[in-house]
Amino acid sequence: MNNDYQTAEEEYSLILEEVAKEFQVDTRLLHSLIEYEQSKVHLLKRRGAKNDLRQIIERWIEEQTS
Repeated sequence: MNNDYQTAEEEYSLILEEVAKEFQVDTRLLHSLIEYEQSKVHLLKRRGAKNDLRQIIERWIEEQTS
């Protein structure tokens, strides 16, 4: 079971890197956005989602420029 989890994590990382490279996006930013989306998947209404996503991106930009 642990080996299956490790394999899935490795595949996820490879896919994440490929997508980030294709769209010229930092993998850390992409990962943060995916984590946010996963945390909201069960909500019927996503109030404030646009603001939350904006904050994630703004924090990432601040980290890159400081």
